[in-house]
Amino acid sequence: MTNGIRIELHHQGTLVVAVHAGFINTDMAALVDAPKISPESVAQQAFDAVEAGQVEVLADERTRFVKASLPRDHELIYPPVQAFWDAAVTGS
Repeated sequence: MTNGIRIELHHQGTLVVAVHAGFINTDMAALVDAPKISPESVAQQAFDAVEAGQVEVLADERTRFVKASLPRDHELIYPPVQAFWDAAVTGS
């Protein structure tokens, strides 16, 4: 869904940033006995990504490990889809 929204809103200059995190040290994960990242760290990484124009934040080691196991979808799949969408929106 995030990637679809990113493609749809790109032509108007809207940056959509996906923030991925494992366990965040909040009440929701209080009973989880696993490494956790602070909410402040996740928020700071999200703001840094927006400033840098990045489309994705991998906030902790767990999410970086999972992402390393996946194909390079943002680099290989979405640029041609974005170009197609932008051409359709602008009528060119």
